[in-house]
Amino acid sequence: MPTDAGSGPTFHQVYADVVSTVCVSCHVPGGIGVTIGHLDLSTESVAYGNLVDQEAAGASCAGQGTRVVPNEPDSSIFFLKVSLADPTPCGSKMPLGEAPLSQSQVDEIAAWIEAGAKSQ
Repeated sequence: MPTDAGSGPTFHQVYADVVSTVCVSCHVPGGIGVTIGHLDLSTESVAYGNLVDQEAAGASCAGQGTRVVPNEPDSSIFFLKVSLADPTPCGSKMPLGEAPLSQSQVDEIAAWIEAGAKSQ
C-alpha cells in the first residue's frame, strides 16, 4: 500500500518506536551489529546517516545493495531484513536471535521509506 510522499512517519518516529527499542542493543560501537554488520545505530542522527542512501556493508551484506532507498522499501536491505514476508537478501533476519518485529513495526518502517525516508 503505497503512501503519498511526505505523508508517512519520519525517521524520528521510526527511531523512537523501533530502532532505539529493538536495534540499538546490538548496533552500537562494540556490539555485534557494528563489528560484523558495520551498522552503527547508536543515535538518531548516526543511524539516519548510516541508513539512507548508504551501501550495505559488513560480512554478509557488503556489495548487496543499499540499506535504505527512499520510496522503495522492496529495494531497501534495512526493510527486507526485518520484513515478515520477504526473504533477506543477505545475512540473517533481524533482530538477530530475537523475536521478529511486530507487523505494525514493519509497516511503520515500510511507510517511512515509501514516504521518502525523511529525517523529520
